[in-house]
Amino acid sequence: MSPPMSNDQPQWAKDEATNLAIAYVDWLGRDTVDADAEQVLAQSVSQALLSAYERGRAEREWQPIETAPKDGTPIFAWCVHEADPYHDEATGNLTDYGCWAEVTSRVANGPQVVVWGGEDSDYDEWSGKTYTWPNWWFRHGSEFEEVANPTHWMPLPAPPAKENDNER
Repeated sequence: MSPPMSNDQPQWAKDEATNLAIAYVDWLGRDTVDADAEQVLAQSVSQALLSAYERGRAEREWQPIETAPKDGTPIFAWCVHEADPYHDEATGNLTDYGCWAEVTSRVANGPQVVVWGGEDSDYDEWSGKTYTWPNWWFRHGSEFEEVANPTHWMPLPAPPAKENDNER
């Protein structure tokens, strides 16, 4: 029996849901589950598979940089130097990116592995002022010396599994 499913679900989700529901019903014993319960079970399994599929797909698509983690997790990012102006038009002050771009090197446009961080301050004895540099995006591994200006991001894939205990 085929479960009722919407037409916008991928065929593989429909097929897997049907197969899983039938296997579960067989495991329970066909005499304990009626046809309506089998359809409800298949629909539930289908929705769970589709939800997992959508989550996985979202993790493999570019997302706006505003949604990226800012906890020190390295991410794969698309960087565009010109996407952020150096100066705030309203105040004339340097933007966060401009602040870092003035004192460090910057990554090339295009794909980069970046990380959020780098906040720093320095007291200037001559002027008596403390200068502060805010957190921003930097090339991962650059020790906050190569500023990046990402516009989009996606999670890095998991590292490869070890084939034996000698791998690091």
